[in-house]
Amino acid sequence: MPEYFEYSQGSGITAWSSTVIHGVNDIVYDNIAQYTPEIYNNGSTINYRYTCCAQTLSGTGNITNNPEFFAPEENNFSLCHSSPCIDAGDPSSPLDPDSTRADMGALYYDQFTGVEEGKQSIQPSAFRLYPAYPNPFNAATTIRFDIPEPGRVSLVNYDIRGREVAQVVDRHFDSGYHSVVWDAGDLSSGVYLCRMKAGHYAAVKKLVFMK
Repeated sequence: MPEYFEYSQGSGITAWSSTVIHGVNDIVYDNIAQYTPEIYNNGSTINYRYTCCAQTLSGTGNITNNPEFFAPEENNFSLCHSSPCIDAGDPSSPLDPDSTRADMGALYYDQFTGVEEGKQSIQPSAFRLYPAYPNPFNAATTIRFDIPEPGRVSLVNYDIRGREVAQVVDRHFDSGYHSVVWDAGDLSSGVYLCRMKAGHYAAVKKLVFMK
């Protein structure tokens, strides 16, 4: 048997001639079969949407970012809390069991408990505001943040002139990993700033809204 059949890991797409394959909310990554890349296309039509793939796929919502699996070396493909695949699935798909937008991949990330499906929660050791995703975005983007202790968190968005345009959240949160979705609504395209305040911590991230 050829060596590349003896040991393979990860996932890939193989498309034979005159076929059409579809996919949505998938992760195609870390394929280590010796002679096969993530995508092998022999004259077929590959139609994937809202999919994370190591190679560029045409189609709506696809990304090439590292999916940040929890422990792939142990065959645990749960998503870490900072994974770009969280809330990045097709917005028209059914919600995940935690009532948030669908994640990419087979295992969703529970945002209410901060738990990758099947894993115990690991509390963050520091405050952190992550870059929004997607960014640039059209209509809505997800803002994620960590807080190592319970307390009040304020997320306020400003335009480039420093005028407040939205108070995203201003309330008490338990310690853990959190995310909120900001819908820019009828705002004009442009650069905005998201400012987080939690206790003595403050941070600012840039948002680019493109209609």
